Amino acid sequence: MILSFYNVVIEHITNNRGIERSKISEKIEGDRPPVEMHPSYPSRDDFTQLIGHALVTHFNHLVFEEGRQREKRLTLEDLETVINSSEFYRDGDAYFSGIWKQAEVSRPHRQLEVLCNLCCAKLSLSKLVEETSLSVEILQKALETLRRHDVIKQENDLYTYTVELMRYWVKRMKVTKNLNNNSNV
Repeated sequence: MILSFYNVVIEHITNNRGIERSKISEKIEGDRPPVEMHPSYPSRDDFTQLIGHALVTHFNHLVFEEGRQREKRLTLEDLETVINSSEFYRDGDAYFSGIWKQAEVSRPHRQLEVLCNLCCAKLSLSKLVEETSLSVEILQKALETLRRHDVIKQENDLYTYTVELMRYWVKRMKVTKNLNNNSNV
């Protein structure tokens, strides 16, 4: 069976630091802006394969297990269904864990504190200092490393994730687990 992506386009673009990322957008005209999906850190191909596998599995489930009739076309709605499922994050754990592990072991240390705080809201430097209790100097080094790896970005005076899916993963898998573990103590 051949599936086509008439409504969804995956483009690989390179930013000014030489880091590639995929951008997924609707090919047909619409009112939605392009959706940037992920950086190639640790591997664009791994993440692209993860999304492709999840989309095909979703399609096969609908058609063969539920018996729904539909076009052999994957849409942006299919993509949104897939990336909002808990299975996607479970299956994508290796990808997201790779980014997490890189931030955990690379210098400067304490990058994980920044990631955990940013998963709940966009924050300014002063708010990050307050939330993390890190010095401005250490925090700026951690922010620069995360920006260099295209994990976070700065929008005006606020820091946020470059990739929303990574933010969701951190919030679901790391912050929520820590809160649950601490409440059971």
